[in-house]
Amino acid sequence: MSRSGVGPRKEPPGASGEGAGSETAVGDERASTREFAPLPLHRLRHGLVASIGDTTLWRWLREDAIRPRPHRSWIFPRDPAFEPKAARVLDLYEGRWQGRPLAAQDCVLSTNEKTSIQARKRIHRTAPPAPGRPMRVEHECQRTGAWAHFAAWDVRRAKIHGRSKCCAARLRERWPTIIGVHTPVHASWLNQVEIYFSVLQRKALTPNDFASLGELEERLFAFGERYEQVANPFEWKFTRRDLRRLLRKLREREHPLAAAA
Repeated sequence: MSRSGVGPRKEPPGASGEGAGSETAVGDERASTREFAPLPLHRLRHGLVASIGDTTLWRWLREDAIRPRPHRSWIFPRDPAFEPKAARVLDLYEGRWQGRPLAAQDCVLSTNEKTSIQARKRIHRTAPPAPGRPMRVEHECQRTGAWAHFAAWDVRRAKIHGRSKCCAARLRERWPTIIGVHTPVHASWLNQVEIYFSVLQRKALTPNDFASLGELEERLFAFGERYEQVANPFEWKFTRRDLRRLLRKLREREHPLAAAA
């Protein structure tokens, strides 16, 4: 049985190919249902369907592997020293620095700031989950401020050092022999503390329901203390060899003719 208001799909052989022709071609504008208006009108006129809705039209396009103007957001490496900068970070993850193994007492800290963590006070109390029903969180909220959380992840010992704010001078004060190693531009995926931030976001900050900045701060630091009690060092497997392979692939995609030559 077909759904109410939507007739069965009665298409002769080759009808899907017809959909892949000029009737579905679009220009540089973002595709919309309006741009595909000729397609359903043509099929109605020729008796291929009794009626057709927007949802059915888009389902047909997906089934026929037609993707109007698909795109992915992408960031290309633009740092001319991307590879050597990234390689230094990867060496540290493997326990080496400047060609020599790190000593047992050496510490590798992966640091960054998680900015603008909102404290949103819901206008209605959150209802806890029940059998067969998920937690219910009120959509409307009052913003009570935002927090910037600076964290340093001890790569070798799985310890987290967190502060509400921090600076390089304070780090050097606590660790006088510290050596700063910066990742290349657009390489936060090489920073292990970002993995911790991802865990923090999923387990402690979602859903966002905090009555005040103080409550948010307490949650941040309480989670850090709890997490490092059960955490192990991340199993980092991306090496220098993987980095070279990735950069070579990106160069080939950017300059396919040069790569073929």
